[in-house]
Amino acid sequence: MKKLLLSCALACACGLAVAAATGEDAKATVEAQTNTLIAELRANQATYAGNPAAFNQFVNSRVAPNMAFDKMAEIALGRHLQSVKAAGKFEAFRDAFRELLIRVYSKSWTEYTNAQISVIGTPTVDQYQRAKVRAQVVNNGQTNQIEFALWYDGGVWKLYDATFSNVSLISGYRTTFDGEIQASGVDALIAKMKTMQ
Repeated sequence: MKKLLLSCALACACGLAVAAATGEDAKATVEAQTNTLIAELRANQATYAGNPAAFNQFVNSRVAPNMAFDKMAEIALGRHLQSVKAAGKFEAFRDAFRELLIRVYSKSWTEYTNAQISVIGTPTVDQYQRAKVRAQVVNNGQTNQIEFALWYDGGVWKLYDATFSNVSLISGYRTTFDGEIQASGVDALIAKMKTMQ
């Protein structure tokens, strides 16, 4: 359930172009895009149920462009980042990780067609132009808290992590990937990510 919520949360915030980084705009980003995605699912539930690839395409076109995949890949690689970059494999890792996140998100989001998501309060923006937006998710009688980590990049708020019950999605992947790289190397991890769900 936690992984499902986190993967759902990871992509439910998309960037809105604004003039300056403010907490109000970070909040508005999460609210507007979450509402848009839920509305899309509800309006096309039958289509997406019968054709998951169609929703995957929607996610790729509407959500993925506003996620900070470089930053997510850097965090997920952790202590292996520099060696992976030195080996010229960062782009291949990032691309495989991006596709994994999109697959996981596309699959899990369909469980949230009837969800109600409410942003709690207005976040502050730190010196690195980051904001953490807290939200409450009510779905099928269950209530959970999620925290979205956004980064203001090039005039747009972009999502780079989500935390559920104090567990970071990207940090969770970092732990898994660390073990995989130590055991088999980054090439094997890249190949494995292409089959992970």
